[in-house]
Amino acid sequence: MVESRASPPDLPCCGHTMWTGETPVAPPALSVQSKAGIRQHIRMTTILLLTLSNIFMTFAWYGHLKYGHAPLFKVIVISWLIAFAEYCFQVPANRIGSYEFTTAQLKTIQEVITPNRLFGLLGPISS
Repeated sequence: MVESRASPPDLPCCGHTMWTGETPVAPPALSVQSKAGIRQHIRMTTILLLTLSNIFMTFAWYGHLKYGHAPLFKVIVISWLIAFAEYCFQVPANRIGSYEFTTAQLKTIQEVITPNRLFGLLGPISS
């Protein structure tokens, strides 16, 4: 049975009926320009999150080398905590990026932006 506008559905909310009398309208279609803007936003968000992820992972992998005197157990726990922070950036980056990039492209982006020389963690590049 289809109800007409004259007989609104009875939707109680806080003791009164919710009915505006307006017919629901679909949202307007996105223009080509706004679609391009969304795609650009997805790309930049993905790259930013992967960059942050790689910064954290570089510290988790190599940061402990500067603290050779620290107990191994402590270094492992701290590295895992840093790796957890890294995953908090990487998982959303891959999820968001999957709308715009293939898995191979996401992995390539991640490898290209890996900051191995960041903050001198690995020392100078030898010839």
